[in-house]
Amino acid sequence: MDDLQSPSPPPNADWREARRAERRQRLVSRYGWIGPGMGGVLLVLLGVIFLAQNFGYPVPEKWWTIFLLVPALGASFAAWNAYQRDGKLNGETIAAILGAATLLVIAAALIFDFAWGMLWPLALIAVGGGILLRAYWR
Repeated sequence: MDDLQSPSPPPNADWREARRAERRQRLVSRYGWIGPGMGGVLLVLLGVIFLAQNFGYPVPEKWWTIFLLVPALGASFAAWNAYQRDGKLNGETIAAILGAATLLVIAAALIFDFAWGMLWPLALIAVGGGILLRAYWR
C-alpha cells in the first residue's frame, strides 16, 4: 500500500523559483531597470502618440524617430550599468556607447534632414571603430 502515497517533493522544491530569481538578477545587473521594459515603453509611447493624433493635438512630423531614440537611451543605460559593474571601460561598455551614439546620429540626421550622401561614411567609421575598440579592450 505504500505505492499509493503521494511522492515526496524533491529536496529543493523551489529550484525553479531560485533559477528565475537568478535570471532576473542577471538581467537587472546587465541592463538595469530599463532593459526588460523597453518593449513596454515603446508601446506606451506609440499609444500616446496615436491618442494625441486622434484628439487633434499637434504631433511632430517625424515622431517615428522615437523608435531610434528610445533604444539609444536604453543602450546608454546599458553602457552606464556595465561601467558601474566593472569600474572600467571594457568591450561591453564601448559597444553600448557606440550603439547609442550611432542611433543618436541617425535620429538627428532624420530629424534635421541632413544629407545622407555626406553622412553614410560615419556608419563605416563607427562600425570599424567599434571592432577595433572591442578587440583592444578584450
